[in-house]
Amino acid sequence: MPIAAQRFMTPDDLRATAGFRGQVELAWGIVSAIRARPDALAGIAAALDTVDNVYFRTFGELRKAVYAASENATYPVTAAEWVDRATVAIDTILKLKDEVSTFARTSAESVAARTAAQLWLALALLAVGLAMAGCSLWIVGRRVVTPITAMTAAMMRLAGGDKTVAITGLDRTDEVGAMAKAIQVFKDNAIEMERLEAEQAETKRRAEAEHREALNRLADAFEADISAVVQGVSSGSAQVEAAAQTVASSVEQTS
Repeated sequence: MPIAAQRFMTPDDLRATAGFRGQVELAWGIVSAIRARPDALAGIAAALDTVDNVYFRTFGELRKAVYAASENATYPVTAAEWVDRATVAIDTILKLKDEVSTFARTSAESVAARTAAQLWLALALLAVGLAMAGCSLWIVGRRVVTPITAMTAAMMRLAGGDKTVAITGLDRTDEVGAMAKAIQVFKDNAIEMERLEAEQAETKRRAEAEHREALNRLADAFEADISAVVQGVSSGSAQVEAAAQTVASSVEQTS
């Protein structure tokens, strides 16, 4: 290394150290942002302060002095001292790495615990939702689907002419009860129509019977009248025949 050899830093040495410096500062910008988080551990904040003081300030001043002395190769420290000072500075970074690892592990465990709690909560809510959905389906099936199915069957039987079917749900005050009352009105109207048709058929039967009876009486009276006329004509014919015989006898006697 240039310090041990007491030689100038070449442009390649400067580019290499500048590259390392850039990587360290980039990583430092990312890691130091953790200090602003409200859930950051106290150990990380302390480790960040140590790195800032030891590596970037104390060791940084030494590094600047070494870079400045590289122009005439009169370095302020020996190679062993440089290594010792660099080791102390790097140890602070390693300590920070350990604290960040602890923080990451703690955060991961916390996130895992929250995720597990949220998962169990979601499962519990899902179970409650499924139970409520099942209860709702049971209530709907019992309170709506079953009565409507029964009323549909009753309407089909009414449409087929069966007026003895019982209508369920008449005592309910909801929409199902209104439907049941409407079907009951339809049933009552069908029964009344059937009664009216029966009365009309009976009235027609009676009218036809009376009409036939009147025709029979008229026919009997007409037959009686015709019989009387026939008897009268027969009696007149007999009288005319007797008179003709009398006249004939008189003519014969006269002759």
